[in-house]
Amino acid sequence: MKFGKIPLDQAAGTILAHSTRLTGRIFKKGHILAPEDIVVLQNSGITGVIAARLESEDILEDEAASRISNAIAGLNIQIGKAFTGRCNLIADAHGLINYDKVRLDELNLIDQSITVATLPPYTV
Repeated sequence: MKFGKIPLDQAAGTILAHSTRLTGRIFKKGHILAPEDIVVLQNSGITGVIAARLESEDILEDEAASRISNAIAGLNIQIGKAFTGRCNLIADAHGLINYDKVRLDELNLIDQSITVATLPPYTV
């Protein structure tokens, strides 16, 4: 993945790293810039954006969040729709949370850009 400030004339197809507010319009973080978006941004005086350009082995952050969520969700867990690189996991019923803390810590140590946050084990 290439990430950084990209001149607007080279930004079509890139993924916005930050929301961009214009008068009467907002381009949200994660939005993939289409050619018509470039025109709107140029007409607003913007010359560049902070964005990412995926390479062939990369996947979108929402897809990554969905894959991780599906891999770790246990029984009786509902997986929410991924958004801005996160996915909420919600229990079907009220009860005690239990998981392997060592494995969760190992997962969180893979890379600083991947985080699984949860309540402490044995929380009601």
